[in-house]
Amino acid sequence: MEYVSNEGFWAILGAVIGAFLGAFLGLMISVFLDYKRYLTLERSLYQEADFISSMMSSFFISVIKNYNSEQVNLYNGERLIGPREINFDAFYTLHLELYKTKSIPNEHHRRLIHNISYQWDRVLSLDLKRITKLDDKPVYYINKSKSIEIINILVNSLYNMDMFVKRKSRFKFDDKRNFKFQARAVFNKYNVNDSELIDLISDEIENW
Repeated sequence: MEYVSNEGFWAILGAVIGAFLGAFLGLMISVFLDYKRYLTLERSLYQEADFISSMMSSFFISVIKNYNSEQVNLYNGERLIGPREINFDAFYTLHLELYKTKSIPNEHHRRLIHNISYQWDRVLSLDLKRITKLDDKPVYYINKSKSIEIINILVNSLYNMDMFVKRKSRFKFDDKRNFKFQARAVFNKYNVNDSELIDLISDEIENW
């Protein structure tokens, strides 16, 4: 009887230990999968931000090039590039899924993500007034004041998106925006050498 009793004890103990180890292993697998999912979402979010920046930057460079001309003549082989329609749905979805993991670091992340499409809409609206077609000729007049407004918006947007990608969870907006500082960083990143334009726009902004 004692032998049978001991056997029962060890069987019960083994079952309890097995159940505990199974539950613990299941928990660890669940935690690992959640963490892996979080890393995938985080990486995808910053990749999407980088992709959006690349689409914005191509128009940004074009606006600067056109700014130095009174007009663009397509007959002369000059190019006029308009802004692209950017779909922010993937950016929003990745942010939402990351938010569900309770891993959105701070309010600055949410502010940037909810604000970036609004800034791009402002650019699209201003671009309609940036260029005017002259008569029936393939010649377009450049409105410099609207170009300055667009460059100002894009400098701020591109700078913040760049900081968002680089700093990730440590990203925060600057308390006091310094256009010249941001512009030098953005112009340098996209190989635009025009310090005079930075100074000109900075002076314009001070008078707004």
